[in-house]
Amino acid sequence: MTNLFEDIGKEIIGAITLLFSGVIFIIILATFGEATGQNEITKQAILAILIIIGGLGIPIGIISIIKWLGGFSNERFY
Repeated sequence: MTNLFEDIGKEIIGAITLLFSGVIFIIILATFGEATGQNEITKQAILAILIIIGGLGIPIGIISIIKWLGGFSNERFY
């Protein structure tokens, strides 16, 4: 059971890190877009980044919930 909690903890930390990196990248991209006057391209790039974050974050969350409810990771088989 301890492996299950370690796995879920690492997945949560990974998701938070992904979110934080995405937010920082969006802020930097928006600043560069505003400075260079290319706001439309910047908006499209930010939308693409948000889609990627959602596309990775939702499956990670679903897998974490399945592991938590089903207990795929236990001390005998892990």
